[in-house]
Amino acid sequence: MLKNSELSASAYSQGAWRRELGLTLYAGQHLPGQLYGGNSLELYHPASGVRISFCALEALRSWAGLDCAPVPHLSPSAPLPAWDYTFTTAYPGAVAVAPPGAGVPSQPDGTTFYARAAVDLADGPARLRRPLCKCRGASGRPPLVPVSDPHPLADCEPAPPSPPPPPRWRRAAEELDLASLLREDNLDPQSRSTLRVRVVCTGSLLLASLRCFVRVNGVAARVVDTRYLLRPDSVLRARSWREGRWAELAGEGAPSHVDLGPDEDSLAAARLPVVRPPLTELLRLPTAARPGRGGEGGGEGGGGGRGGRGRGLGGAALEPRWRRAFGGELEGVSVDGTRVVVAHSEGGVERLELSGGGRLWLSALRHGAAAAAVALSPSEADGGRLAVGGRGGEVEVWRAESGDLLASVSVVPAGPRRAVAVSNWVEWLSWRGDGGALGCAAGRCVALLSSGGEVVARREASGQVAALAFVAGEFKRVDEAAEAGAGWRGRLAVGTYGGVEWLCAGGAPAESLALGGGAVRCLAVSPSGGHLAAGCLDKRAHDWIGFDGPVRLVAWSGDGAWLAAVGGSQLLAVPTALPAGESPVLCCSGRVEALVWGPARHPAHWLLATLETSAARVYDMRLADGAAPRRVAPVAAVSLPGLDPRGASPSISFGVMAGGEDTPQRSLESDGSELLLVVTRGSGLEAVCLTCGTTEGSFSH
Repeated sequence: MLKNSELSASAYSQGAWRRELGLTLYAGQHLPGQLYGGNSLELYHPASGVRISFCALEALRSWAGLDCAPVPHLSPSAPLPAWDYTFTTAYPGAVAVAPPGAGVPSQPDGTTFYARAAVDLADGPARLRRPLCKCRGASGRPPLVPVSDPHPLADCEPAPPSPPPPPRWRRAAEELDLASLLREDNLDPQSRSTLRVRVVCTGSLLLASLRCFVRVNGVAARVVDTRYLLRPDSVLRARSWREGRWAELAGEGAPSHVDLGPDEDSLAAARLPVVRPPLTELLRLPTAARPGRGGEGGGEGGGGGRGGRGRGLGGAALEPRWRRAFGGELEGVSVDGTRVVVAHSEGGVERLELSGGGRLWLSALRHGAAAAAVALSPSEADGGRLAVGGRGGEVEVWRAESGDLLASVSVVPAGPRRAVAVSNWVEWLSWRGDGGALGCAAGRCVALLSSGGEVVARREASGQVAALAFVAGEFKRVDEAAEAGAGWRGRLAVGTYGGVEWLCAGGAPAESLALGGGAVRCLAVSPSGGHLAAGCLDKRAHDWIGFDGPVRLVAWSGDGAWLAAVGGSQLLAVPTALPAGESPVLCCSGRVEALVWGPARHPAHWLLATLETSAARVYDMRLADGAAPRRVAPVAAVSLPGLDPRGASPSISFGVMAGGEDTPQRSLESDGSELLLVVTRGSGLEAVCLTCGTTEGSFSH
C-alpha cells in the first residue's frame, strides 16, 4: 500500500481498502501488515479461453465469507478476539472464460459483500453481528467506487454476446503430489501468517501453489493449500486444510517462540492433522474457444447449455402476445398462474384473460373509493379470492372468478382520519401461501383476516408499514366456540422502521425482530416458511451488506434455493446452501426496477429483471463464473419498447398459460403450457411469450 491515510480516496490507500472490506476501527480491525493489492497471477489457456487467476482482493473477500472462529491469544488473561485477525482464507483462485487482465480486481470496486447468520424463525430471535460501516468518509465522498455496467443495453441496440460460462470442476480419483513431480519443493512461503501463490514452469510441467499459513505462537497453526497441475487438455486441483494445537506443531513442552526454521509451513503441513477431507478435482479444458451465449455453443458447458444448441435473444425487441392500455395509471397488478387482475387510478378493477388480454369482468369497490392495490389468493378453491385495497382505508375480498363481493373490512379504525390522506390507503396486501389468511396495512394500521374476511387480529405498528409477509407455522382456528376474531393461531411479519414486528392471531404476544436503525423496505419469506429476508434502508439485505444503495427488492426462488436482492445499482443472488468462504453471484446489470424468479415448476434457476430503460434481462444462475464475488452475464436481453420508460410503478410477473393440441412444440411442460412474461409500467401492460426448452437448456421466444 502506498498511503496509510484512513481518509484517502486513492485506490492503493489503507483507507480505501478498509472501506471496501468493511473493516472498522470500532472493532479494532486492520489490514494485514503487508498487502500487495496490485499483484496478481493469471494462468491462461489460449485454445479454450479458460483463465485461472489469483489476486489479493478476492482472497480477502473469501476470508470475510469464511468467517473463521477467532484464534485465542497466548495469555489466558487476554480477552477473546472479536474477529479472525489471522486472515485465514480458503480462497482457491478464480476460473473464468476471459482474456488475461480482464476482470481481475487490483483495487476496490464496490462489489464486496459480507454474510451474516440467517434468521431462523423456528429458533427464536436472530443473533447478528454489529453492522459494518459503509457510510461516506470524512471527505464527503462515497467510499465505494461506482460500478459501471459491463453489459450496457440500449433500447434500439442489440446487447453484445455474453461470455460463455467456465467449465466445471469434477471430483477426480488422482492425487497431486508435488514431491513426486519436483526434486525440491521451492514453492514454500517463509512467513508467520501469509497468503502466497507461486508458479513453476518446466518443459513439461506447469505447477501453481496457493498456501495460507497461519502461526499463532504458543496457541495453534493452520495450513490451507490449493495446488494446480496444468496439462494440455485438463487441470488437476487439490485442496486441503490442516490445523492443530501448538504442541502438535512444535512438540510437547516447546516454548511459544521456538524457531522452526525457514520451512516451518512445510513442517506444519507434515505434522498438523487434517480437519477437512482433502479434495481433488479435475477440470477438462475445451479443445477450442467457445462463443458467447448469443451464438452456437460447443464443448462442455457451451453457450447453449447441454448440447449447446440454444439461441439467445440478444437485444431484440419482442412483439408482445398482447398489449393493453388503460385510461389511468396502473395502481396494482396481480398475476397468479392463469389469472391476471389489474387496478387503475380511475377506480376500476379488471380481470383479464391471460391468453389474449380480453376483459373477463370489470368492477369497482363498493364503498366508492379508488383501488390502491390488488392481490390474488394462491388458492383457486370456490372460485378463488381477490383482495382489493382502497384509498379510503377499507379492504374488500371478492370471488376472483366473478368479481362478487364476499366481505368488506375497515383496516383503519373508526374515528378521526389521519391528516395525511395517503396514510389511509390500503397499499399492502399479502396472502398466506395456502390462501388461508390475508394481511393488509394502511399507514401504520395492520389487520390480519381469515380467507372469509373475518378480522383475526389488529395492531398499530411503531412506524409506517413498508412490507408484509406470512411466516412459518399453521394458521387455523383452534377454538370453534370462541367469539368472532378469537380462537385463531398464526402470525404475520410487519416490516417497519428499525425492524420487523409480529402480528399474532388471537392476541398472543410476540417480540419484534430488531434490525438496527435502518428502515425495512421489503420482506420476503422462503417457500418453506422458515427464513425471512429483509431489505433495509441502510444498504443491507439482512444477511448481506455491501450494496451501493438502499435494498428495495428481495425475492426467493420458487424452490427456495436462491435469494435475490437489489440495492442501488447492484443485483445479488445468494444460494441458501452457500458453503462458508464461497461467494454470492453478482449479476451484471444496470438499475433494476423489478425482478422475478422463474415459476417453481419451471426452470427455477432463471432470474429475470427489468431495467429503467424498459428492457428485461434473463440470468441463469448455473452459468456463474468462479470469481469473488461470482459473476453471471445475461443469457438474454430483451427490449420492451411498448412500455413508456417514464411511467412509474413497474412490475413484472410470470403467468403459465395452458396449451392444447395446436400449441407449438417449444413448450416448458409436456402438456404444452407456455410461459408468459407480464410487464406493466405507467398505464400500459404487455404479455410476452417466453419458452425454454429444458432438454436443451436453451432460452428462446
